[in-house]
Order: sequence, then C-alpha cells, then structure tokens
Amino acid sequence: MVDAKYKRGFRREDLYQMLAYCVRLGLDDGHLVYAGGRPSVVRVPVSDREIRLHRHVLDLSLPQAELSSRIDELAGSLARALP
Repeated sequence: MVDAKYKRGFRREDLYQMLAYCVRLGLDDGHLVYAGGRPSVVRVPVSDREIRLHRHVLDLSLPQAELSSRIDELAGSLARALP
C-alpha cells in the first residue's frame, strides 16, 4: 500500500491512517510518500506481528529530469518490496 501526501513533514494521523489500511488489508508494510522531511521506518507491533510504515521523501523542488529519476528509483524500490 502506497499513499502520497502533498505536504512537507510527517503527521501522526498519516501514520494512523496507513496503519489502519495495513491492519484491514493484512499487509506487513505500508509506504507514505511526502514532499519533504526525512525518510524513516516506524515499526508498530500488532498482535503477533509487526507492521512497518516506511516514510519516503521526494523533493519536488528538484529539476524535472532529476525528480523523474528519483520517482523511477522509488517506484523500483517499491516494486522490489512486493511479496
């Protein structure tokens, strides 16, 4: 599950929302993409497992070619994370 947020910095409610998606859909990983901030992973214990909430950042102020390249890299990374 991937959710893009057009905002700089992370919001706790975004993590709760993604956590709810992951629990409901039975996913171990959720990905949030932001326009600013620092990438990180939040690990949340749920019942007998752990859900990882990955926070990715795309700097929208980059020149078009570089931004496009970063989007491609992120898409490749997300595709490799699929089960």
